[in-house]
Amino acid sequence: MGQIRFTKLHDKLFMRGHTKGADLDNMLQALHERQISMVINVAIIPDLYLAGALRTIGKEYIHEPLSDSHTKPFSQETVRSLVATVVKTVAHGWGVLIHCDSGRNRSALIAIPALAEISGRPTEEILTEVRLKRPIARGVLDNPRFRKFVLNWQVVKGEGCADQDL
Repeated sequence: MGQIRFTKLHDKLFMRGHTKGADLDNMLQALHERQISMVINVAIIPDLYLAGALRTIGKEYIHEPLSDSHTKPFSQETVRSLVATVVKTVAHGWGVLIHCDSGRNRSALIAIPALAEISGRPTEEILTEVRLKRPIARGVLDNPRFRKFVLNWQVVKGEGCADQDL
């Protein structure tokens, strides 16, 4: 089977598109090589094979489905909670992989604010960097609601804002 590819955003933070169809042994090896101890899947459908395999080797699998709709509201509280989980995990020195179906919108919705919290850099700068690092995923954060949320992270990370503002 082919090599499993991840986009490295930070020493301990990675993102990619779906894991469906990836050879499980190759995926587990790739996670081990990158010292990834947590996989966060924000796609609608869970990857039950990967989840089961990770749990048997003591790694964590979180499935928190987020809609990629340009019009349907998403849970800001869920996003803030996932970002906090990523930041805490990375602070403990453990790697995190965030994925969705294409690795463009939902995974970026979590990864970019998390990297802003980890690095202290502005989300605008990180978005530009992620777009350069993930040319395979054209249109990283092209969902206007997600992009507005991420680019206003300093405001929305605490109290949030009304869904109609997104």
